[in-house]
Amino acid sequence: MADAEQSIEAVMSSPQEMEAFGFDAPMPCLLIKRKSMDAEGRLIEYVEGTFRGDAYAYRVRLAG
Repeated sequence: MADAEQSIEAVMSSPQEMEAFGFDAPMPCLLIKRKSMDAEGRLIEYVEGTFRGDAYAYRVRLAG
């Protein structure tokens, strides 16, 4: 992997996510999408996941 782009956005749970998470009603969730490219710019990985908004922690370490 030479480059990657990731986004995090707030969304409401879909009916399938409500069932998977055990929600009785739509609840806020976090939708995370990531695209990873090789050195030539070709897509080598695409990841999309939905996470419970009440049980997600985001941590990042930035170094320079």
